[in-house]
Amino acid sequence: MHPASLENMERCVRWYLQSAGAGLRIADLGSQSVNGSYRALFAQDVDYVGFDLEPGPGVDVVLETPYRLPSDDESFDLVISGQMLEHCPFFWQVFSEVHRVLRAGGLAFIIAPAAGPIHRYPVDCYRFYPDAWQAMADWAQLQLVHVWMDERGPWCDLVGVFTKDG
Repeated sequence: MHPASLENMERCVRWYLQSAGAGLRIADLGSQSVNGSYRALFAQDVDYVGFDLEPGPGVDVVLETPYRLPSDDESFDLVISGQMLEHCPFFWQVFSEVHRVLRAGGLAFIIAPAAGPIHRYPVDCYRFYPDAWQAMADWAQLQLVHVWMDERGPWCDLVGVFTKDG
């Protein structure tokens, strides 16, 4: 994770959550701490579950596939992901899974690069622009609440705030 990504996620938390998510159930997709983690942005009394494909710091559940979370339908109040989707060959399937596990009225904070050098982990497939978040919201039956591109390079993060049913 790079510093701008952490700042952008902190902005989402500050703008859209009260008390940094106190009491919420949070899923972090791509949670392995690589130069930092989003976990520290949230209150101590959240139920924070970090999902990733490999074990490591910040990972609570190792996934067999990024396209299916071992969680019940509508089991999370908030889904977050940063700097993961560019490494996911079928990223639209992740958005469908976000819809499945997100409770009605829940939020998703998604950050992915719009620019930057190739950085395989293990693959690097995409860069994203603002229209991508609207397309993904439509695909996954989510509503796009807010989108912005952080112009700071080299990554120029695209940040999206989504909600389910409201």
